[in-house]
Amino acid sequence: MRPRDIHIVSDLHLGGRPPGPGDPRGFRMCSQGQRLAGFVEKLAERATPVELVIAGDFVDFLAEPDEQGRWTPFHHADAPEVLRRVIEQREPAVFHALARLLDRGHRLVVLLGNHDLELSLPECRSLLRQALGAGPGRRVDLELVLDDEAYVLGDAVVEHGNRVDPMNVVDHGALRAARVQASLRRGAIDPSLFPPPLGSRLVAEQMNPLKAELPFIDLLKPETRAVPPVLLALKPSSLSRLLPTLRFLAQGKARQGLDAARTALFGREIAAGASPPGGDPLSEALSSLPPELAQELGEQLGAGSRGVEISSRGPGRDVDLLRRILLHLTREDGTFDLTEEQGAAWREAAQAHARAGYRVVVMGHTHSAVHEPIVAAGADPRAVYINTGTWADLMTLPEGVADPDPQQANQALASWLDGVREGRFEVLLRPTWARLHLDEQDRVDRAELRQYRQDEPDHPDNLLAG
Repeated sequence: MRPRDIHIVSDLHLGGRPPGPGDPRGFRMCSQGQRLAGFVEKLAERATPVELVIAGDFVDFLAEPDEQGRWTPFHHADAPEVLRRVIEQREPAVFHALARLLDRGHRLVVLLGNHDLELSLPECRSLLRQALGAGPGRRVDLELVLDDEAYVLGDAVVEHGNRVDPMNVVDHGALRAARVQASLRRGAIDPSLFPPPLGSRLVAEQMNPLKAELPFIDLLKPETRAVPPVLLALKPSSLSRLLPTLRFLAQGKARQGLDAARTALFGREIAAGASPPGGDPLSEALSSLPPELAQELGEQLGAGSRGVEISSRGPGRDVDLLRRILLHLTREDGTFDLTEEQGAAWREAAQAHARAGYRVVVMGHTHSAVHEPIVAAGADPRAVYINTGTWADLMTLPEGVADPDPQQANQALASWLDGVREGRFEVLLRPTWARLHLDEQDRVDRAELRQYRQDEPDHPDNLLAG
């Protein structure tokens, strides 16, 4: 068998309104469309065949409103029009580059994520193939992987990763039934056929309305520890519904937690045997803080209904309290640690794959790039797990928050909060991907995590690990 050169990206999140006058951020998660197009063009120029795998969350349908301008967790009849908007208006350079990649004889594989489930619909599949030059009479090497199937490359396995995330598990049987109906009724779908994942409802019904005012909300990491205190400072009223969800996102596995979250969020009847959420959201949040910080925050909240008010008047007691809370909650955060997966569910899934005989396991979904050994009984001792990270924008707290001088640290936090409120903030651009090389026996002999810092993908400066 001929050796194979595989490049795997995920979580591109293409879509969303671009910046405009008075709108410095727009509504998009990814501002690197041109950079991504350049990356694909470089692969297209290769004289020897390459394979590009997009491992989920390619197009962000959740970032695009429906025909009535409303946010929806799943687009039905208007899904093809949304996809056409992303292809022709949002990111034409990316789709042009992908079409050129295929035209040059290379291979493209697209896996579904949880933000681009609409790509599985018949009309959307047809539109995507047409946009990539795969119409009638054209033979190009394009594959779309559906129904939560993994993609196997020799002794490597690739999946998006939402399969092990309780908030974003997809009922692919129901989605398949919706696709069947769409194929018979020329695109029309009964919305009740497919219940979108709880995470999609969270984004459409709660996060997106907040993002219209606070565009940092889906970029800041770590989301379950840094976002709630910042929201408490900027928009305390939002926490009454959002905070329980963030806690369930962090806890994750229990069915009881999911049933309780559904009840708290959407008013659904709690499933038999499930326990309702205990206490009010702020009490739940305070439970993870040391007693002295919790008492201070409780006193501050009890002083009025404003929450912790941060304003351009400058740093004061509120900013100092918020800074200390943020430092406590994020003190052991490893979101940007390339050497260790922070989510137990993803590590356990990688171990299960390794015990099944795979030497390399590749996932996305978490937006946190990782390259680490897989330690599991019965697994190949050379087995590795790679998370491809994301090409979407990321944010973190300003470095100045950790300044040993409290006055300087408070000033840094107050200035940052003012910028966040006004949509002026710096983002981290970390376009990472996995590169695998398979030998003549179709076994991985090189598994790398790379970041696109130099225009030539194979440039040594792009290597992060492997």
